[in-house]
Amino acid sequence: MISISISNIPLKDLFYLVGIIVTLYLGIKNISILNTNRKNSLRESVYKEQMTFMIMLSGELIKFHRSMTVLRNNKWTVKNDLRHELTEQIVLIHEVLMSNAVICSDNIMELSGIMLAKADIFIDDKYGKNNETDEDKFKDYFLSFLNIISEFKKELGIRQLNKENQSLFNNQQGIWNY
Repeated sequence: MISISISNIPLKDLFYLVGIIVTLYLGIKNISILNTNRKNSLRESVYKEQMTFMIMLSGELIKFHRSMTVLRNNKWTVKNDLRHELTEQIVLIHEVLMSNAVICSDNIMELSGIMLAKADIFIDDKYGKNNETDEDKFKDYFLSFLNIISEFKKELGIRQLNKENQSLFNNQQGIWNY
């Protein structure tokens, strides 16, 4: 049986051994930090792309909502130009969704589909009944529109960022009050 005690190892060899162990530990720790940083930069890049996508999509949805509101408020004559405009806007919304499908969440895809389906029901009803439409169908569409906007805020963390900004502003206000 071989027994090794620290007293038998020369001091120089002990320092070498400790140095090798510390170097190994620092190397492993460095690889871990590099891996984390790589993931963080990828996460940041995806977040920026999602932000750009959601801003673009929300812009198109707001334009569409504006046209839907014009359709709702138009009690007398509805021209085919408006229907053509609505159709073009729906196609554009689909293009934005499909071209960003990789970074678009399933919730946004699902809510967009629901909103467009409810909008389509309202549009068909408006054109099919000689402009006498049911207000409930517009409200269904409008609630689905609000759901998408709310989901944007949730997914991008807008509410949390607003709270943090407000707390920072409130703290800075206290500094400037004499």
